[in-house]
Amino acid sequence: MAINPKFVKLLTAIRDATAHGRVTWSETLDEDTFRVILDRAVVRIGREYDEYANSIHVVARLADKTGVVLDEISTANIEDDEVLSLLRAVYDMARSRVLKVDELLDSLISEVETREP
Repeated sequence: MAINPKFVKLLTAIRDATAHGRVTWSETLDEDTFRVILDRAVVRIGREYDEYANSIHVVARLADKTGVVLDEISTANIEDDEVLSLLRAVYDMARSRVLKVDELLDSLISEVETREP
């Protein structure tokens, strides 16, 4: 399947919007998959295990409001380093936002720095 440059552009816009707090990511029923709900579609990004290749890939899917998958990009079948980096960055940002990793780390750093000997 060829990479749709418009889907790449949407993922880039979502990455930038995530960095600036303009989109909200949420959990899905799948442990390693997160979603952002837009007006007319949903973008999901997650990690999936490929038994045949014995590896884990990041997969982004664009679905309409009824759940029909309209487009998909996976690190399993692309060689473009920029797109690979984009998928990994969007996944990492989505996971970090949903699980509030940065907030937890800030709290732990503060705890350690203020702990009495």
